[in-house]
Amino acid sequence: MDEPRTERANEMALIALVTRVHEDVKALNAALTTHIKDEPEALKAHIDKVLILAFPEGDVYGHRVAHEAQIRAVLAKAEFWKMLRDKLAGAGLLGLSGLLLSMLWIGFQANLHKGN
Repeated sequence: MDEPRTERANEMALIALVTRVHEDVKALNAALTTHIKDEPEALKAHIDKVLILAFPEGDVYGHRVAHEAQIRAVLAKAEFWKMLRDKLAGAGLLGLSGLLLSMLWIGFQANLHKGN
């Protein structure tokens, strides 16, 4: 006769376990529903805070435009110095060639006058 009591005790324990799981699932469902509802707002608030801290007055577009202007200025400066270096090198070669030719001409003239 202990068998019906044991079965009844097992059934009661199983019902208690199922009830507990059901309560846990309901609590998890409530927490998840709240999280799904609140997360976008929390994320938006965090993104807004980051934008304000990272960019002056949260102006992402102005920040990008400023960087683009800085990049253009650096590229223009590099191009200017390259052009200046090329022009100076060309002028230096022309000046050196002129100096060598004039020295040759002076030497040639001196040799002509020596012979006379």
